[in-house]
Amino acid sequence: MYAKNENGTLIFPPQNKDNILNYNQNLSLLEADGYIDYSNAEISLYNLGTGYSFDENNRIVDITGTDDYKAKISAAEKTEKINNLELQISELDRKRIRAICEPSVKDESTGQTWLEYYTLQVQTLRTELLAL
Repeated sequence: MYAKNENGTLIFPPQNKDNILNYNQNLSLLEADGYIDYSNAEISLYNLGTGYSFDENNRIVDITGTDDYKAKISAAEKTEKINNLELQISELDRKRIRAICEPSVKDESTGQTWLEYYTLQVQTLRTELLAL
């Protein structure tokens, strides 16, 4: 099955008599016109992107509106956010170690040290992380 993906929409070759005859005789014409052979599931899902799947009749189906797809995307976004927060915490931990080794006051008016400042930031990020 040949089709091309244009902005997330599958476009199939024209089905008039002349085109069918020409394409069947020379499949390279299809490929020259930008069509891809979607009969191989591995290739087709790669070319289509993650929002498509195959149904029981091996037809390509847009799954972006399904609950399973939305849950999968939501879980991936949550994992990415968790990884980002953990990376930020790790960076702040390195700064806190330096603040312990080289103690100094960040704000003269309040007396807040750099260690206290970084610790508050880490606590805020950990609270956000626990909320996920």
